[in-house]
Amino acid sequence: MNFKALGVLTTLMVILPGLFSIKLSALGALALSLLLFWVIKTAAAPKGLRPDRPRKALLHDKFHIDKVPDNLDAIVIGSGMGGLTAATLLARSGKKVVVLEQHPDVCGGSTHSFNLKGFKFDSGLHYTVPWNGPLLQLTGLKSVDQVPPFEMMGDADGTFDEVYIGDEPVFNMKHKEAHFSEIYKMFPEEKAAIDKFKEISEYSIYMTQVIMVSRLLPKFLQSFFWSMIPKKWIEPQLETAEVVLNRITKNKKLIALLCSMWIDSGARPDKASFMMTACVFRGLPREGGCYPRGGSESLAGNLVPIIEEWGGRVLIDAPVAQIYINDEGAAAGVYLKDGTLIEAAQVVSGAGYSNTFSKLVPEEWTDKYSIPRNLNKSSPGFVMANIGIRGNPEDLGIANTNLWRLPASADGCLFDAMRDFYADPHASSYDPPSLITFPSVKDQGHENDGKVTCQILVLVDFEDFEEWKDEEYLKRGDDYDSKKKQWEEKLLNLLYKYYPKVKGNVAMTDISTPLSIAHHLASHRGGAVGLDINPDRFFKPDISKYLDPVTLVPNLFLTGHDVVLPGVVMAQIAGVITAFRMTGFLQSTRFVLQSVLLCD
Repeated sequence: MNFKALGVLTTLMVILPGLFSIKLSALGALALSLLLFWVIKTAAAPKGLRPDRPRKALLHDKFHIDKVPDNLDAIVIGSGMGGLTAATLLARSGKKVVVLEQHPDVCGGSTHSFNLKGFKFDSGLHYTVPWNGPLLQLTGLKSVDQVPPFEMMGDADGTFDEVYIGDEPVFNMKHKEAHFSEIYKMFPEEKAAIDKFKEISEYSIYMTQVIMVSRLLPKFLQSFFWSMIPKKWIEPQLETAEVVLNRITKNKKLIALLCSMWIDSGARPDKASFMMTACVFRGLPREGGCYPRGGSESLAGNLVPIIEEWGGRVLIDAPVAQIYINDEGAAAGVYLKDGTLIEAAQVVSGAGYSNTFSKLVPEEWTDKYSIPRNLNKSSPGFVMANIGIRGNPEDLGIANTNLWRLPASADGCLFDAMRDFYADPHASSYDPPSLITFPSVKDQGHENDGKVTCQILVLVDFEDFEEWKDEEYLKRGDDYDSKKKQWEEKLLNLLYKYYPKVKGNVAMTDISTPLSIAHHLASHRGGAVGLDINPDRFFKPDISKYLDPVTLVPNLFLTGHDVVLPGVVMAQIAGVITAFRMTGFLQSTRFVLQSVLLCD
């Protein structure tokens, strides 16, 4: 035990009796001393298990059966943030864990990075909020300087998102919601409506916390907990953003602005729960838009070594074909696609609800336990342009901000323009609703090497590309390539519209589609955020009850954003919740106390 830990222990023993105005008996003092000693003593990994390989190599560890630890306690399917977070905490609880990732080249799920012709791009994390850092500290028992810094994006005035709606001037979203004063100035006759929006969007933020807390509770307590939640918090979330905002105000331009961040939610505002549309408009500015130094892959790079320090392993190119259910009806391992059986006492699926119960769990067992194989439709995916640019950001007019382009009709209606565009994207006269972002600029540790990376994201349905879903990857035919070429031209023209100095400096362009997401991330029907975020997903009991981390199949658990909410931070929280539910109250308390007592 180090001197800091001993000092904390001694200090607590001295001050606790005074704080509680009681005299601890000798037995009570001994019990408390032993508890704190156990909390601190069990913080360090067992000696001799620390990996001696470079951290980079740990993210690319190819599967071989000889690499699987003996006497496994748990198998985690998928190495996204939900799976890696759960695996790290399970390993720290003393369990032997292996994480199996289907991707043939790298772990990390939607936080992995990839290289195209010398340019580095993000697969899914485009920006986030600062809570990633504390969650990494809690998960890995690390001090603040041992996790990647999540550095604020933006200009000197706090602008981190530039929003262009229709023909209106740019609107600057700022940290700490400093832009609300501008909204009141823009719409002086709509003060009551803006105030009402702020009130009910606060309820949306409360409800995200309610969902997370409810998932921490045993199932028998969840209904009671939900019965205590005020109806006024819940009711707005049962409708779409379009319905709620049109009830608050008839000002189409104000409505367009208040739901302008909708692409970040993963669903259109005429289909998504108001909770999600409101939370991205309020939550990101409130917490602060940020990006990890070192890029998105730094998250997995922080967690994988900890799993190995505790005797676990994270292996790629290990696609799971089926969850093995033993004769007693309990999950007891997995079959890989090559037929290899790996057994363990518990299985955690971070593959999403749809993949887990429509593909991995045999139908005879979903029937036996009355589990729906398809619970809710999958979320839309993205068409994403990955663009490599020659030059320096300053010379090209590129800042550390995102740009949002939202088309609107002549009268300012976002919904009319959006529906027109999605009816036929290539025939519509409107610009595509888009996010333009620059990974190399957001990463403040990136050296200025004369290369700038840009990504443009447009939400699209899987159905737009479904006719090619059974074709071989990279061999889907001329029609598919032609459709991608149409998207490439459309998105490059959009880039040149707002960044004219980029024209003539584009070195490479690659277009990915929902089929790309399905191929590389094994996402069900190419969904970007798992199950669709319509109101039913969160608030219909016949759906939400199946998204509990403790499934109806004994020894089978869920993690990832289907368990709580979409987003990388939420996937981390889901991993924490799943591990806490699996290990129980005492171990969960130990994790929290260790984080409080031992992390700077």
